[in-house]
Amino acid sequence: MAIITVSRQLGTNEVEFTNKLTNSLGYPLFDDRLIQQVAEELEVHTGVVRALDERLESGAIQSVLSRILGGPARRQLTTRREDGGVRPEIVRTALRSVVREIARRDNAIIVGRGAGIILGDLRGLLKVRLVAPADFRARHYARTVGMNFGQAEEEIRRSDNDRRSYIRRMFNVDWEEPALYDIVINMARIECDTAVGIVSQLMD
Repeated sequence: MAIITVSRQLGTNEVEFTNKLTNSLGYPLFDDRLIQQVAEELEVHTGVVRALDERLESGAIQSVLSRILGGPARRQLTTRREDGGVRPEIVRTALRSVVREIARRDNAIIVGRGAGIILGDLRGLLKVRLVAPADFRARHYARTVGMNFGQAEEEIRRSDNDRRSYIRRMFNVDWEEPALYDIVINMARIECDTAVGIVSQLMD
């Protein structure tokens, strides 16, 4: 069994990296699929899990849940909880359970959600972190999604704050601490194909 977890800053060409790594190694990729599996575990709409998973500030949670659970969407949602409510700690418990089950079953690449922290010192685990300077990330993200540089800068800041807060609240650690990872790759200095090759070689 071999597991790769990928922690990434937004704008580090993370989608191309994980897709190419999946193709190189033949490992299944769990990114949005991880959200789907947690939602299935809880029998809830995926939007509920995404809201609680990505942004744990109580105000943001209530705002997103109100939109998800209002009107027709309310009738489409099922849950083990009779009142239709899902507390963040329930999602966190389900997330840990699903990540550990994925790692137990087979080779896999798991993106984000603190998977490397959840799995700890599991044998066969490689914890990868993708980073780059903010201006590089903003330029790349602006090109990728078709927005201007200023908008991309703001989205980069928001994403960093959300992910930093998420990891702090979930695991009480600093998302940017290098010691959490086995290898940290500066994607502004290393070409994507080269980065994929480095990680693939480490799994040989």
